[in-house]
Amino acid sequence: MELLQTGKTRYQPAPAGKDGYAAIDQRALARVVGMVAVGLPVVLWIASHLPSSNPYIDSCFRFSISHFYYAPFWGTVFTGALVFIGAYLIVYKGEDRHDAEKRLASYAGLACFGIALFPTGGWGCDEVVFAARPMLLFDLIKGVPVIQGAFDPDRAFMLFKYASVIHYGSAAVVFFFLAWFCFFVFTAIDDDQRGPDGKPTQVKVIRNALYYAAGTVIVIAILAMGTVFAVEGLLGIPVPWWDAGNWTFTCEAAALIAFGVSWLVKGRFIAWLQDEVAP
Repeated sequence: MELLQTGKTRYQPAPAGKDGYAAIDQRALARVVGMVAVGLPVVLWIASHLPSSNPYIDSCFRFSISHFYYAPFWGTVFTGALVFIGAYLIVYKGEDRHDAEKRLASYAGLACFGIALFPTGGWGCDEVVFAARPMLLFDLIKGVPVIQGAFDPDRAFMLFKYASVIHYGSAAVVFFFLAWFCFFVFTAIDDDQRGPDGKPTQVKVIRNALYYAAGTVIVIAILAMGTVFAVEGLLGIPVPWWDAGNWTFTCEAAALIAFGVSWLVKGRFIAWLQDEVAP
C-alpha cells in the first residue's frame, strides 16, 4: 500500500485498498498539521494569561515557545504537538520524482523530535514565582529530599550539558524547512493547474501569493532571532529588551502560524482556493 498518494490522482477520495487498508488523504493530513501549527502558539499564549491559581495549569508568559517545555501541563501540549508534526513530516512522501521532498521532510521531522526531546536551557520567565518542572538531582538525607549542593537554576533547567545545542540546531533545520517548502515546494505548478493558455490558473496564483507571504514571514522571524543570537552569543552584547518583550516567542509564533497557514492552503482548508475540476 502506498501511504501517501502521489501523481495526478493523489488528492482523490481515499479508496479502500488491499487487505482492507485505505490510502491516506494527503490534503486532510495537511489541514490537520496546519491547524496544529497555528493552534500551538495561540494555545500557549492563552495558557500564559489564564487567571488560574492551580500550580499544575498556571504558567508564566515564557520567553519562547520552547521554554513551555518546563511548564507542568503545557509542556506536554508543546512536546505532543511537535511530535505529531514530526511524525507527519517523516511519513510525507512528496510529489517530486527524485524524492528530494521526501528526504528533506524526513530530516525536518526528525528535527521536530529533536526540538521536543532536547529542551532549551533556562526557565524562560521573569516572574519571581512560577510553576515549572525542572530536572533536579536529589539526595535522601534522613528521609528528607535535599538538592545536591547549592541551587543552580541554570543546571536545574537543563537535561544535560549540550541539550540546548541540539535543540537550537534542530530548530534551525525545522525553520529552514518551513521557509523552503513555502518558497519552492508549494509554489510548484502542476499541469492540471494551468489554463488552456499554459498560464497558472487564477486560484493557483492566489495560493502562491499566500505561500510567498508565509515564507517571507518565516524568513523575517529567522533573521530577527538569528541577529539577536549573534549579538548576544557571539559578540557578548546583552539585549535585555528582547526577553523582556518575549520577542522570541513572538517570532516563533509568527513562523509557526505562517507555516500552519501555508499547510491549510495546501490542504484546501478554504473552499474557494480549490482547483476547478473538469466534469
